[in-house]
Order: sequence, then C-alpha cells, then structure tokens
Amino acid sequence: MNRPFVRKAIVVAIAAGVQASAAMAQNDAGFALEEIVVTAQKREQSLQDVPSTVNAIQADALTDLKLFNFSDLEQVTPGLDMRNIDGRAGSIALRGVDFNPNTGAAAAVDVYWNDVTLGSNASGGVFQEMFDLGRVEVLRGPQGTLQGRTSPAGAVAIHTARPDMEEIEGYVRTTFTSNDGNNTQFGASLPIIPGSLSLRVAGVYNDRELNDEENVLDGDVSDTHTDAGRLTLVWEPSDELSAELVYQYVENDLSKYDVLVGSSALGQDLPNLRSSDLMGINPQADTYRGRFENTSLKFEWEVAGHQLTFVSGYSEVGSRRNFDNASGNSETGFTALHPLYPQLGVSGSQLNDPQSMLDQNYASSQELRLASMEGDTWDYTLGIYYGNESGYFYRPLMREQRVGQGASLFFDTEVQTPFNMQSYGAFVHNIFYLSEQLTTQVGIRWQRQERNTYSALYLSEDVFAPPAPPAQPVFQAGTQLAELVDDNRTNEKWTGSVSVQYAFADLDMTAYATAASSFRPGGSTIASADLGEFTHYEEEDSWSLEAGVKSSWLDNRLRLNGAVFHQDYSDYIGRASRILISSGANAGGITTNGDALIQGVELDFEYLLSADWRLAGGVSYVEAEYQDGAEVPCNGVPIPQGATAASCDVGGLELGVQPRVSANISSDYVIPMDSFEAYVKGLYKFVGRRTDVDASSGDLGAYATLDLHLGLREAGGVWDVSLFARNLFDKSAMENVQPEFRTLSRQGTGYRKVQVLEQRTIGLSATYNF
Repeated sequence: MNRPFVRKAIVVAIAAGVQASAAMAQNDAGFALEEIVVTAQKREQSLQDVPSTVNAIQADALTDLKLFNFSDLEQVTPGLDMRNIDGRAGSIALRGVDFNPNTGAAAAVDVYWNDVTLGSNASGGVFQEMFDLGRVEVLRGPQGTLQGRTSPAGAVAIHTARPDMEEIEGYVRTTFTSNDGNNTQFGASLPIIPGSLSLRVAGVYNDRELNDEENVLDGDVSDTHTDAGRLTLVWEPSDELSAELVYQYVENDLSKYDVLVGSSALGQDLPNLRSSDLMGINPQADTYRGRFENTSLKFEWEVAGHQLTFVSGYSEVGSRRNFDNASGNSETGFTALHPLYPQLGVSGSQLNDPQSMLDQNYASSQELRLASMEGDTWDYTLGIYYGNESGYFYRPLMREQRVGQGASLFFDTEVQTPFNMQSYGAFVHNIFYLSEQLTTQVGIRWQRQERNTYSALYLSEDVFAPPAPPAQPVFQAGTQLAELVDDNRTNEKWTGSVSVQYAFADLDMTAYATAASSFRPGGSTIASADLGEFTHYEEEDSWSLEAGVKSSWLDNRLRLNGAVFHQDYSDYIGRASRILISSGANAGGITTNGDALIQGVELDFEYLLSADWRLAGGVSYVEAEYQDGAEVPCNGVPIPQGATAASCDVGGLELGVQPRVSANISSDYVIPMDSFEAYVKGLYKFVGRRTDVDASSGDLGAYATLDLHLGLREAGGVWDVSLFARNLFDKSAMENVQPEFRTLSRQGTGYRKVQVLEQRTIGLSATYNF
C-alpha cells in the first residue's frame, strides 16, 4: 500500500483508539448491547464471529429513522452509494466500485431477497419503498464462495419480517411529509394453527413529489407513486422442520424531470440553470411504469446433526419508460415531421428525440445446501445452485436516412434484444476449530454461465421512397436493417476464500485476515448502432486481502470493529457514457474493461452510554482508481482512422463518483415519563469530496446532513408519534454530473443532468401497534 494511504489509515485507527479509551473510562452500569445474529455465511452466527465486514441494519432502526426507501440504506452505511437510475433499475456502489445497470454486465453488488438471487432487472423492484422488514445485511468485499453469484464488491441481503406463530399482532403506520407525501404501511400476523401455521400480510402506499423538481416549460413537478403488498406463510410442523413461502408485488409510477445545470447552446430562449434551482427543460416528462413480482420458497430440515436447506425463487419484471433523450431543448419546429410521425405530436421534432424502452424479465433460481451443526473441530456447508434468466429489451427509435440534395427520409425503427442466461454452481465452505482461540475457514466455488444474446435493428413501419409513395413500399415493416449483437458465450471459473481468526484470551476481541477472489463474466454492449471493436467486453477477475479486528468493551456496552482491505482488478468492467462514434451516432454508453486497484479502511461502532442513551456510527475511506495504461472509450479527442471511437488512458482516475471519505453517526436518547417515553434521535452523515470529470471543476465538494426526530410513545409500545426533519439545515449539493446532453443530430444542448441531494423534508409520523 502507498504511504499516503498508510498514514490516513493510521490516523483513523488512532482516532478510533482514543474513542475506545475514553469509553472504557466509564463505570459499569449493568446493561449491555444485544448480540447481533447474521446469516452472511449461510448459517446463523454472531456478527463478531464473521471474518469479514458485515453491517446489519435492524428493522427498528429503519423505522425509527424514517428510512422508507431502499436507497436510504446509504444514510446508515458509510461507503455504500445507492441510486435509482430511471425507475426500472438501480445502482449500488460499495468500496468505491461503481456500477451502472445499463452496462448489461453482472452487478458489482448483488441483491438477495430472502436468500433468493434476483434477476438483473428485478433489483429495480427493491429500489422502491421498504416495508415490514426483519433486517438488512450489507456484506462487503468479494462474494466468491457462498452467495448465488460472485459479485466482487459485496452484496445486500434483504430479509422480510416473519409472522408471529402464536398470536395476532401487527401495526399500522402513516407518515405525512412536506413534499405532499404520504407513506402508509401495515403488517399483521394471523396464526391459522397457533404454534404451527401462521400468515403475515403487509403492504405500503406511497405518494410524494420528488424534491420539488420542476419543468421550466410547463411548471410540472416530478412525482412518484408506489403500491406494494406481501404475503408470508410459515409452516412449522415440528422443531426440526419448517417451510416459508413469500409472495410480493410492487407497482411503481414515476413522472420525472431531469435537473439540469448550464446554459443553452442552441440559441433558444432558455434560462441559465444551477443545481440549486432544481429545474429541468423537457418537452416531455421521463415517465416510467413498472411491476415487480417476487416469490421465494424455503424448506429447512434438521436431520442427523445437519441442516438441509432448499431455497427456490422466481421473479417477473415488466416495465415501460418513455423519455426525451435531449433534455435542455425546447425546439418545437420541424412540424412537417408530424404527418410522418403522428405519435410524436405536433411538437415532435428531430431535435426532441423522444424515445421509449420496454423491458420484460423472468428469473428463477434453486439452491440446495447441507450444513453440519455444532461440530467440535469442523463445520462445513456444501451446496449446488442453478439459475435461469430470460427476457427481452425493446427500444423504438426514429431514424434519418439522407436521400440526396439535403433531403432526408425519416422512419421508425426498433431495437429488439432477446436474451437467455443459465448459471450453475457448486460450493463447499469449511470452518476448522484448531483451538479455543484459533479458527480457519476455507471455501471454494465452481460456477458456469451460459449466455445467449441477440440484438438487431428492425423497421417498425413501411418505408416509401420520396417524393411520393409508390404503390409498394421500398422496405416493409419487420425488415431487419442491421444485426448489432450475436453473442453466445460460456464462462467457467473457480473462486474462493481463505481466512484465519484468532480470539485473544484476555480480551473480547478477535483478529482476522481473509483472502478472497471473485469474477464477473464478459458480455456485449447493447446499443442502437454498430460498435465495432467495442461491442464485446471481457470477463473481470479480482482478488482481495482484508485484515480486521472485531471487539467488545465495557462488559459489552461498546462494540468496535475495523478493517483494512486491498483489492486488485484485472479487466474491471466499467461504463463510458454518451460516446460519439465514427458513424456520426451518439452510442450512449459503452461497457468496457480496464485494470483497477482499490484499497481502504472501514470502522464501525455501537456504544451504550447509559440504559437510555445509544450512539452508533462508522467511517469509510476508499481509494478506487484505474491503473496506468487502462484505456476506455472517450470523447474530446479525434477518432483514429478506421476506429469506431476514440480511447483515452484513464490511469489514476476514480472508478466512479463515490467519495473517498464518508461517515455517519446516530444518537438515540430516551426520557422515561411514567407511562410514556419521550425520545430524541439524530442522524449525521458526512460525504467527502468526489471526483467527477463531467463537473465544471472536475470534482464535487463535500457536504454533511443532519436528520432530527422528536417523539412520544406509550411505554408499552402501543402507540408512537414523532415529528422529524430530514436534511434539517437544507443543505444543497450535487451527487453526480452526467455528460452534456446532445440532440439526435449530435448538437450539444449546453446542459448537463445532475443528481442532487434531497432538500429539507419535514414530516409527522404516527404508529399504532396491536
């Protein structure tokens, strides 16, 4: 590791040590933290016994801090960056590893729902409102042994709430917010055969405006609406056998305007915009409608000192998005196009570039595991896995064909992309108890992926030669104009992990070191143009080394964990945005490879200062950069003769716009008042400076936010009322910037899209438990 990194790691470690020393000076008060149990290694274990960094977020913490949306998890997890890209898919970055779902590549951070691997587009279903959860686990680092897929940066595991097996119980919670928002949730357990068979029903209704994002042209405001429901049926005929069936649907409607910065380069009477204006310029809104259905089935059987587990899942996703791909353009001319394109309306034009996308995705998976239970010297888990995913992507596009003397012929086309992917895996994970203090773990996984992808451009209407249509069209609807991708590939790989743990005899402390590997398969970029030599990208390999300490102090009133890590990527899979190619088209994004290196340090703590006062938090420092010699497609330099696009050496550049430093701290103070309790909760989040090549200064500044909650509840927990403010001081900041929008004719609009921090939101929440 380089010297600046070591110095920064030492500073963070010293600060943590000072904090621990100050805490240990407190007197014993007879209370302690509860043990946190996780299933990060596919068996129930104490968080402190897992030789890697895992963040466990309990359901109560999500509720108390009003973290209703999946992306809100980043508020309590330093180093985690979550963004809902366009309603149909989300982006999760961890340890500096960025990911754009439009790459078509496997995710850098996979999402699991009740142990089920979700399809590539099904993750959009969890990027909605969270409701009635049990816990969420954030697993950091390569998942190369036990998880369903070998994601290199980590995984997020969602566990929904299970029904109470003995009695009827539940809650109703409604929250009103200053952005015209209403979030109403409920959950209820209904025992059918007490102690043996029970049903839980849950749901959410959410309606709100999105950050007062307003369209300059008509004054309309971005908004979203979500409905979701879930049924959970649990059968426990004996202490050794259990079955759980969960079905969930989520429906989301979104109408959004891009927030822009810049000034018009098209000679139009449009305003200069700053990110704080929260303004967009869109002849039509970005509208999205999606439905996500997920089903999981889990059987567990304890037999002969082992636990046999079978997990099966199925997900189905359907979504449609309509959008204007040239934000920052108000041109309403070219009305002569209307007779050719009635679907565009009288305001339709070549410059407006209205587009739509349709996704349909089906995914299923099955996993069978056999795990030993409470071995004296050796525990093991063996398993096999199979996944099948298929679907298609459909995108209509308006095309221009020049026919001489400056005339053009316009016609409608469509990109059709069916695909199918099958995944196979077999794994074994061993835990060897070498002594009371020394433990080692060894795991290995074999996986094979077979993927078939075909993409082609077709006519969606008859095309007649100008100036007047002949009796027969020159081309008929359905004619294939171009084959864009025909990719049939098989990837096969071995990955695994090795770790050593040592428990100090006189301290409640364990030190560990873990080496792990991961990979992501190669594939093809799906675009509306032929990308030539940039069509395919190669598979990615990575290995990492993590060393850490997990400890408890003050009779388990202080939990303090920390780790340093180093990860080396060969052919890291990234995304180059809005690349111009030699044919004159804007290719949008190109998925590409480049070697990369990541290193960092992470710390987290939880401390009970008293029986009524709790502090928790963490800090993450990450350096994630391309290595020297890594070349990716770029704009701004001439395209070489015979090449499809230009390439640039990006050595030293950040992999994404994630901050090097991020931190959070939360405080929860309770004031007992006879039969009531008053409470104060605070959540502080710090985000450091981020590098963004598309920002005017090349980087984005640091910012910090504070959330505050004041509440009163019945001491027995029957009811709870709270007043809260998120981003209390109304901090304004840009979270990322995209390249300049260009029209269909490659003209720059002068505007860039930015994602901005959500402004201050005031809310009132009331809960009734029964």
